[in-house]
Amino acid sequence: MKRVLIAIMAVLSISLMAGCSWERIPPAHKGKVLTGSGYQQEVLDPSRHMMPFWHNLILLDMSVQTFSEDMVVILQDRLELKFDVKFRASLRNDPDIINSMFNDIKVDRKEGLVDLRTVYEIYGLMVIENKSREVLNKYTSEEVYLNYSNISSELAAAIKPELESTPLELENVIISGMEFPPVVTDAIEVAKERELDIQRERAQNEIDLLRKENERALAEAEYQTRMTKAKTIRDENRTIAEGITDDLLQYYQIEVQKEFAKQASKGGNMTFMPIESLSTVGGSVRTYSK
Repeated sequence: MKRVLIAIMAVLSISLMAGCSWERIPPAHKGKVLTGSGYQQEVLDPSRHMMPFWHNLILLDMSVQTFSEDMVVILQDRLELKFDVKFRASLRNDPDIINSMFNDIKVDRKEGLVDLRTVYEIYGLMVIENKSREVLNKYTSEEVYLNYSNISSELAAAIKPELESTPLELENVIISGMEFPPVVTDAIEVAKERELDIQRERAQNEIDLLRKENERALAEAEYQTRMTKAKTIRDENRTIAEGITDDLLQYYQIEVQKEFAKQASKGGNMTFMPIESLSTVGGSVRTYSK
C-alpha cells in the first residue's frame, strides 16, 4: 500500500511538473501571479519563477522613462505658442502603489504587462497639460523668449506637487522645441539686427575715439618736441647774449680793424676805414676823393 501511495505521488509530481513552466521577471519590473480568482498577494521581484500553465504572470513596468507632450498655448498677447514638455518619470516604489497598479489597471492576460505609459496616461497626462497651460498662458511671447530657463523651472515646481498624490514620481521637466508665430520671430530678428547695429556703431565709435586719442597723443608729442627745441634755442641765445658785453664787442672791433689794417699795409688799392669814420667829414672826403 505504501509503495502504491509513493507511486501515485510521483505520478502527480511529474504531472504537475509537466504542467508548469519557468517565467522570467526582467530587471526594472515587478510581477504578480494572476489566477482564475484574481491576483495572488505576493509581489514578485526580478527572477525566474515556476508556475502552472493555468496561471498568468503579469508584469509591472518600474523603469524610468522619458515622455514628451506636444503643447499649444494661447499667450497673454493672444499669440499661439507651440512647444514640447519633456520629463522623466517612474512608478513610486511603494508596496501600496504597486498593489494598486495591479488591481486598478485592466490588463490583457496575453500581453501580461502594466505599462508605465498606460499609468502616465491615466494619472499624469491631464496634470501635465493643465499645468503647462496654466504656467505659460500668463506670459507674453516676449516674456517667454526672455525667461525660457525660468519657465522650465516654474513648470517643474507646478507639476511635482500635483503628481505627489499619484503613482508617478517625476524626476525633471524641461520645455523644448518652442515654435513662436512668425510675427514674433520677425520681431526677434529685427531686435537682434538693431542690437547688432548698435554694437557695430559702438565699436566704430570706439575706433574713432581711439584714432582721435592717438592723433591727440601724436600732436602732443610733436608739440613737446617743438617746445623743447625752442626752449633749447632760447636758452642758447640767452646764454650767448649774456656773454656779449660792450667791452667784448669793442675788443672784436679792434681785432677786425687790426686784420683789415694788416691787409691794407700790404699795398694795392685797398683802403681801410673804420665804419665809425664813414659818418665824419674826413671819412667822406677820403671816400669820394680820387
